Amino acid sequence: MRVAFVGDLLNHGYYLTTVNTGILLALSESPHVDNIDAYCPRKNPEAEPFNPPSKLNIHESYNYGDPHLPLKLIRKLAGKNYDTIIFSLLPTSFGTSSTANFAGLLTPLLLRHLAGQNTRIVYHNSAYTNDYRKLGYNSAYDTIRANALRAIERTIFKTTPTYVLLRQYKEKITSQIGPNRVEYLNARGLEALPTIYLNNLQNQDEITIRREGPPTILLHGYWGPQKDLKLALQTLENLKNKGYKFNTVITGGINKHFPEYTKQFQQLLKQYGYTSNYKGKYMKEHIHIIHTSRPTPTTIQHTRRPLRRTRTSHILRNTHSSNRLPRI
Repeated sequence: MRVAFVGDLLNHGYYLTTVNTGILLALSESPHVDNIDAYCPRKNPEAEPFNPPSKLNIHESYNYGDPHLPLKLIRKLAGKNYDTIIFSLLPTSFGTSSTANFAGLLTPLLLRHLAGQNTRIVYHNSAYTNDYRKLGYNSAYDTIRANALRAIERTIFKTTPTYVLLRQYKEKITSQIGPNRVEYLNARGLEALPTIYLNNLQNQDEITIRREGPPTILLHGYWGPQKDLKLALQTLENLKNKGYKFNTVITGGINKHFPEYTKQFQQLLKQYGYTSNYKGKYMKEHIHIIHTSRPTPTTIQHTRRPLRRTRTSHILRNTHSSNRLPRI
């Protein structure tokens, strides 16, 4: 099976790199997939060392904010003999330009309905599932954009096989638009796959991390008003007040859609005494790995056998029963 994939991935883009890389790595382990062509943004200035699986071919195909994106992608994809084309999208997947983002959302629809391609969408949030006003979009123009987005999303959800990674998203969408082609995709553990591959652990039967001293809690995110950092820090403070001992590490960058959030981010760290706990975008750490032949329920496990049975295979099939799908 030949698969095309459109979206961010590790070192290419900023919005969905971790989860998309997990999808691609899982697909590369499927015996049903022979080849994957990933069409992604051009390479980031800062890149991590990454050796993609042999099945994965990376094509740097577009820049954020390009209003001609649909035409470029259609030219690249329409004439190819792909069995499935997967788009992994946010409403803002293609930068800060409304034109580019709306054009990008129309691309899978055009490929499906005009070019006859078998397109499928993994959709990560929606105007039907998220309150855009809480993200700082409060103007009349923002309301117009949100209504236009709902119209496009309604068409996507009604006509194109779409997968969401939270069960609540499926429920919210169905409650507002009625019958649709949206399915819940259980992606538990999917975002751990890039870490496993970056540490060359994909061939291990079992991964055990041992460290001395109190546990470390890692808060990692693409920080902005859409993530409640204040609540997270308050929760950690409550745990400390109850006598729990732990270390805290905070990493990640600021969401480029909310550059003004940088000041608020720093103020929250200072307010709760976590300024020194912030380690920047990335933090490299040495860990001790023990390889044993028999997995046990008490360890962090990764085996090649279950990976081949991940739920990404469901993206490739035309089925509509979520309760039959295997778990990661």
